[in-house]
Amino acid sequence: MESNYENGLGRSDIVIKDRKNRRAVVIETKITDSENKLDLACKKALRQIAEKQYAIAIEKDGYKQVISLGIAFYQKQCCVKKA
Repeated sequence: MESNYENGLGRSDIVIKDRKNRRAVVIETKITDSENKLDLACKKALRQIAEKQYAIAIEKDGYKQVISLGIAFYQKQCCVKKA
């Protein structure tokens, strides 16, 4: 597990790598100021992963499966979306 991992065109919040099975998860998180904005913030996080090419850089390192997760928080509420 790596935090603030430099890859692609920036730094993703969290990257978890299963080196043995060549799988990885890229996580980008966002905080929002209302519950109504959770869905939008998740989409923004996934868009950042795509635009900054975080998953592509990990695939180039030989990982066969890379899952992208956008996670948004509002107080104790949480929304998670997968790309």
